[in-house]
Amino acid sequence: MVDTMIIYNCFSTMDDYYKTMGRISKFMKDNHLNNLHRGITYGGADFGFEEIRFYARQDVGFYAVYIKLRPKLLICKNNYINTMYPSDIVFVEKEFKTKAKQLGLLNDDIMSYKVKRIDYAVDVILPHEQITKYIQLFKKSNIPDNLLNDKTMRYFEADNNFYLMGEKYNVNFYNRYDTLSIKQKSKKKAYSYIERTKGKFRFEIQLTEINTNKLKRQGLITKNSVQYFFNPDTAERIILRYYDKIIGRGDYVSYFKALSKLNSENAKDILSRIRASGSVYNAKKQYISEHSDKRKAEKQFSSLLSYIRDRNINPVTLESGENKMLNPRNLICEYFDNKNKMYLTRRYNSEEEN
Repeated sequence: MVDTMIIYNCFSTMDDYYKTMGRISKFMKDNHLNNLHRGITYGGADFGFEEIRFYARQDVGFYAVYIKLRPKLLICKNNYINTMYPSDIVFVEKEFKTKAKQLGLLNDDIMSYKVKRIDYAVDVILPHEQITKYIQLFKKSNIPDNLLNDKTMRYFEADNNFYLMGEKYNVNFYNRYDTLSIKQKSKKKAYSYIERTKGKFRFEIQLTEINTNKLKRQGLITKNSVQYFFNPDTAERIILRYYDKIIGRGDYVSYFKALSKLNSENAKDILSRIRASGSVYNAKKQYISEHSDKRKAEKQFSSLLSYIRDRNINPVTLESGENKMLNPRNLICEYFDNKNKMYLTRRYNSEEEN
């Protein structure tokens, strides 16, 4: 559910800021970043506090501590494989309190910290060859224009990953074993846990710059605090929001099989365009260019895309003779669909009411 996050806590007074930095000074390293970042430590990296950074702007009276946190490492040492599950939250909350006190942090309540960045991730288990095929299909999907940039294209030809790089968010799909194998080779460093990543296909949404107001408007959070971002229902909705926008619903079937299930000639035309151009985003670009009213054309294309998906057909089709492939979206839903999510969601909802 959560792989990595950057959380922060603001100090009410300059005195609290310097007292806290003083208590943690035994872990502190000299800092040469800039005048705003007054201190940095990696002293808690072994138990999940990958980086603790002190930040000060005396001109506006802003003093804060930023923590790059890997929640799973808080409760399971050396576990670089798994994310924090919904069932882990209560233990993460307890262990954060213990470790924060040991480090000398003023605020030991993780739920009250604000979130600057959060990386939501889900791992699903699939045969290796299926992961490769899904990545190929995903690269033909409805990629937003703002993600079709130089950073995205840098890795676009890779068989084992699909990275979409935005200004405030990234969407990543990758074969964990292959990716770690390449990293291991390039760094000439052996990862003892690499075998446990075989067959793991990761779906990852990195909110690199939290837009609190936007998330509020979307009904995903009430305010910026870890409490709301740790809500499993919020995590699932954010992951599926991006997945549905780009990959979408619907299973993968052959082109002619898909045509046989559509009654709309306009939808068939869209399907034909996608097949001919090689991707949804190319077909969309071509379709819009043929119309004088670009905005209307974009809405029409999106509407027809939804029509196809609503019939459980993914607009990216397979070649004749290829077997039907189920949309892995269901595996994401299964990940969250358990009694831990139900219990925790009720818990968070009741806290919001009180």
